[in-house]
Amino acid sequence: MAIETLFEDPLPILFVGVVAEALLILAFFHLRRWEILVGVFGVAALVGVLLLVEALVVTDREKIEAQLDRGVVAFLRGDKEGVLNLIAPEATATRARAELVLRFVKFHWIKLRNLEIVVNRLTSPPTAEARFHAAFHFEDRSGHYPYRYEEVGLLVEFVLTDQGWLVSDHVEYFDVR
Repeated sequence: MAIETLFEDPLPILFVGVVAEALLILAFFHLRRWEILVGVFGVAALVGVLLLVEALVVTDREKIEAQLDRGVVAFLRGDKEGVLNLIAPEATATRARAELVLRFVKFHWIKLRNLEIVVNRLTSPPTAEARFHAAFHFEDRSGHYPYRYEEVGLLVEFVLTDQGWLVSDHVEYFDVR
């Protein structure tokens, strides 16, 4: 778990690198030893390599977050195929709900916040849950209720398939505190 966190956020790498560099530079100015400069360059190289690895490694959480982003884009475009490609074929209720929403609603913007993703690789196949608040501005396609705003809480379940992480179920709840 801790090693995966290292690859999700570059800030801890940068923080430790800056602190180590500052201490080494202070030691160099105090002691005037060239060996300390070797340490300065070594730490800089190590931080650079770790940042490169962090950029290249895509964790499960990052993949799921990317799927959610693709879903937002597909809903905004009204792209039925794009949305359904993100939902597992077995998730018939979720697929039906998505089709219904796309048939009756045109989204103007969608924002996701307070995203929490928990991955369980001990299940077979691996699963994950994403809990977040979704705020969206939309109009119904019939024109009866133009320009509405809603905010809902969502729990979206994912399953890892040959096509990547796909939505397997969802639950809407309205207490977004």
